[in-house]
Amino acid sequence: KIRSAAMKFLQRGHLDKAVREFERLIEMDPHDMRTLLKIGDLQERMGLGEQATATYGEVAEFYEAQGFFLKASAVYKQILRMQPDHLRAGSKLAELYHQLGLRRDAWREYQRLSNLLQVRGDAKGRILVLERLLQLEPSDVGCRIQWASGLARMGEQDKALKGLSAAATRCQERGEHEGFVELMESLIRISGRREHSWLRQVGRVQLELGEYEKAV
Repeated sequence: KIRSAAMKFLQRGHLDKAVREFERLIEMDPHDMRTLLKIGDLQERMGLGEQATATYGEVAEFYEAQGFFLKASAVYKQILRMQPDHLRAGSKLAELYHQLGLRRDAWREYQRLSNLLQVRGDAKGRILVLERLLQLEPSDVGCRIQWASGLARMGEQDKALKGLSAAATRCQERGEHEGFVELMESLIRISGRREHSWLRQVGRVQLELGEYEKAV
């Protein structure tokens, strides 16, 4: 009877009254996610963006807790469609993509979050996102340099230098000369030191790359 009343209100365009009826159904069965989604949709149609976001968030968290990751990711995407700068939804979506093995989608979402946090000036939050990107792709030189530069600005220079040094060593072992040079240049810049051993290594690799002026 309650559902029938809600549908009648919908047909007449009385969205607020329909929502109240659907909320009665949720009181009777809190796990009725289809009805809760319907409430979110109606709240969005009524221009109640914050309420709709909260409702969608409740649905997404339920699906995630139940292991329905595809359903949860679809709902988080609805939230981001409404509020592209919603950090929690973006972070959750990236995590779910990662869990689902959708590495490219996870990478894209983490990159979007990194750019958003940079605009907001949230250095600490951006470092965490860059670390997740590096978990996905440890050999990404540009991401590693951004991560180290951010750490150095936050006063964690030792951690930044260790990360750059380890990454440069891996590049050298794999014969990735250009990446090695970029990482070593960042290491020198962030440390503020002109270690002769570092300069010799970089100079040799620049010679191999044919960058004679830089090598000199």
